[in-house]
Amino acid sequence: MRKMQSGLRRVYRQLVLDNLKRMNLDVPDRYASHFNNIAGAFNAAYIVETLLRSKQGGKVLVVGVFGGRDYWYLKNKGYEVFGLDIGIVPDIDKLTIADVQKELPFEVEFFDAVVMCEVLEHITEDYQALLSVHTILKRNGIMVVAVPYLADSNPCHIRVHTPKTIVRLLEETGYEIDEVVERPGLFRMGSKSFQFVNHGINLLTYAVLGRTVYNKYLQSLAKMEFYFGKKYATSRFFSWIRKRSKHWGVYIKAKKCVNDPKQSILKRNKSKYTAECSLSD
Repeated sequence: MRKMQSGLRRVYRQLVLDNLKRMNLDVPDRYASHFNNIAGAFNAAYIVETLLRSKQGGKVLVVGVFGGRDYWYLKNKGYEVFGLDIGIVPDIDKLTIADVQKELPFEVEFFDAVVMCEVLEHITEDYQALLSVHTILKRNGIMVVAVPYLADSNPCHIRVHTPKTIVRLLEETGYEIDEVVERPGLFRMGSKSFQFVNHGINLLTYAVLGRTVYNKYLQSLAKMEFYFGKKYATSRFFSWIRKRSKHWGVYIKAKKCVNDPKQSILKRNKSKYTAECSLSD
């Protein structure tokens, strides 16, 4: 049994390495399998990079490196990528260990773009974190944020967002919403049965043709996800379907506003709920 498992792992590794070669990705071994699963890391990384494309070649900070998905994909696409996390992450060469909720150890207006995917729901001071990022973004800089919607089952999630609250939070901290891509865009094929078929197809093509075909359809699926997620981001029908998925969430591209954040929410709350409200109320 152990010999069989060992043999399967060797075969799977061959499939993974061949796929990386076909995709022209140079990725450390520990992160290599991120890019050959349906609706997996490749899907997400493709969407993030598509939203960032106007800044290709620029300096990008990935906040919350974790599995290295965005860090390595963007690095392979020609960006100068930096990582920031609260602890050590293996094989990340430009890693700064710091807390995004505090003042960051970078020059003011240093980065062309910042990526914060699946981070804001994990931190208590999300408002302050976005202000910290605002400081290190260039005046024409952009940020890509991803959050799940109504996801409170994970014990590490301390903030729960909806389509309206994440937009309010970004606008309140000095960002202008540019593009919205809801997920899943059209479907989510992440189940074990789909993955079994996915790897089975590539095992067959590798055995017969000497090559995998992950790259052929994974890129097509990622493009479809981006298209439908963006085109129908505000569709009530598609939102009704997405709400029934445990993967419901959003990618948002936001531009840094030239003016500093104005704390408009504080003013609105004071005018509505304190003695400063209109006497006519």
